[in-house]
Amino acid sequence: MDPRLKHALAYLVTFAIASFPVNCFALDTESVNQRIQTLQTSGAVPGIQVTVTQKNRTIFEYTRGIRAIGHPESVQLQDQWHLGSCTKPMTAFLIGRLVDRGLLRWTTTVGEVAPHGIVLHPSVASITVEQLLSHSSGLVGPTTVEGGQLWPLLFAEPSQTAKLRSRLVAGILELPTQFSPGSKRQYSNSGYVVLGWIIEQRLRRSWEQVIRTELFRPLQMKSCGFGPAGCENAEHPTQPWSHIDGEHGLESVPPGISADNPLAVGPAGTVHCNAQDWTKFLRVLLNHTQAPRGWIKRTTYDKLLSTDGATPYTFATVAKLDRKWAQGPVYSMAGSNTMNYAIMMVAPAIDRIYTINLNSGTEAAEAAAIDIASWLTELE
Repeated sequence: MDPRLKHALAYLVTFAIASFPVNCFALDTESVNQRIQTLQTSGAVPGIQVTVTQKNRTIFEYTRGIRAIGHPESVQLQDQWHLGSCTKPMTAFLIGRLVDRGLLRWTTTVGEVAPHGIVLHPSVASITVEQLLSHSSGLVGPTTVEGGQLWPLLFAEPSQTAKLRSRLVAGILELPTQFSPGSKRQYSNSGYVVLGWIIEQRLRRSWEQVIRTELFRPLQMKSCGFGPAGCENAEHPTQPWSHIDGEHGLESVPPGISADNPLAVGPAGTVHCNAQDWTKFLRVLLNHTQAPRGWIKRTTYDKLLSTDGATPYTFATVAKLDRKWAQGPVYSMAGSNTMNYAIMMVAPAIDRIYTINLNSGTEAAEAAAIDIASWLTELE
């Protein structure tokens, strides 16, 4: 398995995030600011951006550090950050919009969508949209297709993305499932790649085109793009770069095909954007009325943000748990390609949205992000 695909990340980390206890003493913004600054001096994270909004107003903001090790450019308030698997809820809402238009049902099967000529394993044909959304499809991982030989070929020029995504999905769907669909939950990047492909089959446009017109544009998310942010091979970072653990410590990775997962797996996690635009999408999770009028039906919205009762994870992948610090439910998720790290938390009862973005995805960066999230829940 490619190390950049963290299959269990969203499930394990979001549970920890949502489970933060209520502390006896609240922190003020300066205390949280100092804690993050002290943490950053450890060198585990080159750049950090944190925002907390309440009632459309920013009540806490921290933007410090550098865009890339070895370069002096500082991170800026409007910088674009890689969201990793936090792309999945966006893909889920695109599916919801197709349901609203009668182009899909929650019970639509892969077999109903697959075009003539594609070979489906018998265990795959009856997988439903609902099972793909809820990570209960049992599909094999994307790195196993064609005996593992396809994965390195996916790191190709963007012009090949549509062709390679179709080849990847065909390879996933011709293999037997790992378990009977619907029998259990297992975090699946493949499931969301297939959902993106289903969108493409129904609308005859690429997932990238669809998310631009159906989500970014209506929500006015103008900074969004795909893959690593910034200019490829730029000498001076124009956006935060990815970072990896190298032979001599943390190393920056310039924008390019090696700085992210292949674009073919985009529906599962390649969106980047600035924190302000990401918050525009997260505001939809606060309340159905925050979405543009007519953008998504209330029944569809409720379905996407509901659970099946077996796990705390919704049909849009985000965790949903009641917590005292949030005075009610909190939606939370973490995303990473192991070179960047993002956390989101949405607490509707207190009308707060929390975003954390780091341009490193190492274990140390993950631990730092979780610490920051814990401190943010203590804000007055």
